[in-house]
Amino acid sequence: MVVLVGLNTDRTAGQRSDLSRIKAWWRTLGGDGFIVLPPPTRGRYTQSDGHEDAAEMFATQGIATGTSFAYWHWQSHDAFDRSGDLQGVLYLHWGGDHATVATGLGEGPPGYRIVNNGPQGAFQLDKVTATDADGLPDPEDTAGVRQFLSRIDEPRRRTARSTEYDPLAPAEERWLHDRLSGPVDLDAAVRFTAPLEHRQALTPDETARLLSAWRETYAGRLTAWPGWRSVLPALLRQEHPAAWEVAAELGADAAYALAAHPSPRSLEQLRAWALTGDEGAVRGWFRAH
Repeated sequence: MVVLVGLNTDRTAGQRSDLSRIKAWWRTLGGDGFIVLPPPTRGRYTQSDGHEDAAEMFATQGIATGTSFAYWHWQSHDAFDRSGDLQGVLYLHWGGDHATVATGLGEGPPGYRIVNNGPQGAFQLDKVTATDADGLPDPEDTAGVRQFLSRIDEPRRRTARSTEYDPLAPAEERWLHDRLSGPVDLDAAVRFTAPLEHRQALTPDETARLLSAWRETYAGRLTAWPGWRSVLPALLRQEHPAAWEVAAELGADAAYALAAHPSPRSLEQLRAWALTGDEGAVRGWFRAH
């Protein structure tokens, strides 16, 4: 599988989208026992569909069946938004000889890079981005921020009961806190609260300001803001006076957070939710014991 890495998603009028750039590069590939399939339609939804398309192409065009090939399918195509801007890694799948495919794909189109994940994986294509001496992106570089957040929020270890993350470097933690230091933008804050609270690093001031904006903006529908999954654990950890009121309003969806902070009160609330038949609350109640 291949992954491509690319440019900033912001572009001015007249600039081509990531998708058009990648397609233009894609059309130049092929030769020396290697071909690429055309970009996908909804009919090529999975890897098996891609291999079927390759077999059909070999048969209709008289291509030797041992030819190596690369493609992406419709699920991978979700890496692009409706305007054709790359919003995540584009996975390039393949068949045949891995070394031949790697040579055929090369380094990717200008402004992008390809990551070779070896014979057992897909190639990845994403934008080329710049970082400073601490490995931090420019906050205005959409792709760079995305790549940074993806890297630091990759779990080190995951079990049925817990998920562990590597510690943040001091510069990384400062960068995240800086993103939350201005006026609260709940849509933007979601991305920065998670990696901080995964290390129990949201500060009481950050939590209080996020709570105020959240309750005001999402009154009566608190679960509609995805950032609650970071803020509620912080409220419980910091013993904020509003924590239990917020948990009650969230309902049984909050069971996982209460289970991670066992106390007589959390056990009582988990038991009440469990008695309604909520499976998450039942699991949380057993976990908290």
